[in-house]
Amino acid sequence: MKKRILRASPVLVMLVLVTVGWFHRFWLFDTYRSYFYEPSATVEQLANRSGMSEHGRRLFYGGQPELLSGESFSQECQFADLGLVLGCYKSADIFILDVDEDELEPVEPVTAAHEMLHVHYARISIDEERQLEELLDRQLELVTNQRVLDEIDGYKKDPNADLYNEMHSIFGTELAELIPELEEHYAQFFDDRSLVVAESDTYEAVFIALEDQIEEFDAQLASLGERIDTLESEIDNLNGQITSDRARLQSLLDSNQIEQYNASVPGFNSLVNSHNSKVEQVKTLIAQFNEIVEERNDNVAAKNNLIKSLDSDLQTIE
Repeated sequence: MKKRILRASPVLVMLVLVTVGWFHRFWLFDTYRSYFYEPSATVEQLANRSGMSEHGRRLFYGGQPELLSGESFSQECQFADLGLVLGCYKSADIFILDVDEDELEPVEPVTAAHEMLHVHYARISIDEERQLEELLDRQLELVTNQRVLDEIDGYKKDPNADLYNEMHSIFGTELAELIPELEEHYAQFFDDRSLVVAESDTYEAVFIALEDQIEEFDAQLASLGERIDTLESEIDNLNGQITSDRARLQSLLDSNQIEQYNASVPGFNSLVNSHNSKVEQVKTLIAQFNEIVEERNDNVAAKNNLIKSLDSDLQTIE
């Protein structure tokens, strides 16, 4: 008797292949695109500097990232009311702003990792999204970094923003300490997540240093302003007293009360000397005030220039 051989129906085989392909469609898509994408040395360096894992690189290269500058970047990444835009993930492609300022260059690997995490978020199921939202909410309650909180508040105010998607990218690239569940989650995408956080801290430190210096200048100006106002008030009082005493001395002379006149002159001269001394102090303080204003404005100009190098549409500070 011949052995029977189980032959699979071509329809069944096709159904199995389609089903498997559907469940792994994103992996296949990313693998295909990353396989045929040849990253430039610069793009590869961004992946290295941000500490991406093999999986993270597949997502990143699957987005076929491009570094664009100026108008080319603006044409690809146009998002109203989102303020500073350094990168975007659009129509399966990643675009990153090519930063000219050496001081701000660390923002590029941070942006690369940020957009790579957007690629992942676009592929998760509804159940996975809900689980992540719960973890992200728990993490948000622990965040103390004011810049990160301000960043998230900006997205909260934009009705078109995908808040949890943005939180997922921000937390993974900008926060050094995360709850264990999130740290485990991000381990899929990073071999060493501390690398991208360090790049973020380096970039942030440039602005913090300028902001701290501007705040210090403002404090000095406020103190000098108070001292100048106090001295000017004292000078006004002395002016009134000098005017009054001068009239009294003249009256003593007119009435030939020489002895009283002579006795009053030293006191009058002391008032005049005090007045003149305070005037000189005010002049010195005003000179200091103006020097600090110039230094403060130089720092503001430096900060505004850095901001403009990232986004020419962003409003500057005064």
